[in-house]
Order: sequence, then structure tokens, then C-alpha cells
Amino acid sequence: MEEEKIEFYKLLDDREKALLRSSLIQKEFKKGEMVRDSTKSCIGVFVPLTGKLRVSIISDEGREITLYYVKQYDTCIFSASCVLSNISFDVFIQAAEDTRGLLIPIRVFSQLQENNLRVKNLALEITNERFSDVMWALQQLLFLPLQQRIVMFLYDEMVNTKSDELKLTHEDIARNIGSSREVITRSLKVFSKLGILEIGRGKIKILNKKELISLMK
Repeated sequence: MEEEKIEFYKLLDDREKALLRSSLIQKEFKKGEMVRDSTKSCIGVFVPLTGKLRVSIISDEGREITLYYVKQYDTCIFSASCVLSNISFDVFIQAAEDTRGLLIPIRVFSQLQENNLRVKNLALEITNERFSDVMWALQQLLFLPLQQRIVMFLYDEMVNTKSDELKLTHEDIARNIGSSREVITRSLKVFSKLGILEIGRGKIKILNKKELISLMK
């Protein structure tokens, strides 16, 4: 059963499992569709069954940076930030791919947290892990040179997709690392001249993995 994929399902008793099953909502988001923004502040807790979500922040100047991705069977806790205390910044959640999953309504998730200490502890654990992801993303933005951030992003994408050919636009990279498309284009041209990668329309091919890895240090 799909509900068994929810991280805290095994922590529930029979009555709580029945409550959860009866309240789950099947949701689908097309690639690029906003799951949460300033107009959708609290939709509930979302668990992707297929696809993945991108969680980001946007500065007053409009610069965007990816904080982390919510992948298959992860619990998207920030989609229900209204049940979390001391959250003082806005996050934006967008479907990075066509995504299908289960939505747990706020009232149900709140009830499960209140009545089941293990669920509450797991929610806090997930929240702490996500804040660690946020801090890592901000540390990269503040303290690492731009070219190193680009290289690290490309390497992570290569590992995650298990492919040397990445389906990425310059705008995709800019959004993920908090830069502008023009700056990314200039940096990629430098890497291309060095023979590290090949730039195509909507794709980037890694030609020299060893050299790419050396630039991460």
C-alpha cells in the first residue's frame, strides 16, 4: 500500500493508521508547478511517490538559490510550515519533475504529532536535517568561489543521474546556485575551452571527470 511509504507510518497504532489512510489526498504536480509559494503558505505534509521537489529561497532582488531537493518517499515538512514554530523565512517549493504523491492535511498531521511522541520526534528530526541542508547551501553561497560551486553542482548532478550527459540549461544552474544566467554562461565557456565539458542546447556533457573533480578542491 502506498501509505506504507510514509516515513512515520510504522510508528502509528491501528487507530492512527486508519485516520491517516482515510485522510490522504492524492496530488500531482507538473514539472515547474509551484507547490508552495507566498500565496500557498500551508498545504499540508507532502510525500512524493514519484518525481522530486525543489525547495528554494528568493532574495529581495529576485536571486534564487536551491536549498535542497525532496526526493521519492521523503517527507516534505516545509510544505506544512504553519505547524512548525519559529519559522521566520519563506521557502518556495516547486516540482523539479512531474511529481505524484500523498498529501497529509494539516489537521491530521497536527493531531498525529500531538498524540504520538514518536511522530513528533521524527518530525523534529526531519526539520533539523533540512535546516542542516539550508545551512550547507548558504555556506556554499557565502564562502565558496562561483566556479567551485558550479563544478560541485555539475558533479552532484552527474552522480545523481548516473550520466555524463546532463539535461540542464544555464538558467537551471543559475537558479540552483544563486547566480545569474550570464555569469554561468561565461564560466561554462571557460570550462569548455579547457576541455572539461561540452555545451549543447539544453544539455552539458562532462568530457573530463578527473579534471572536474580536481576543480572541486
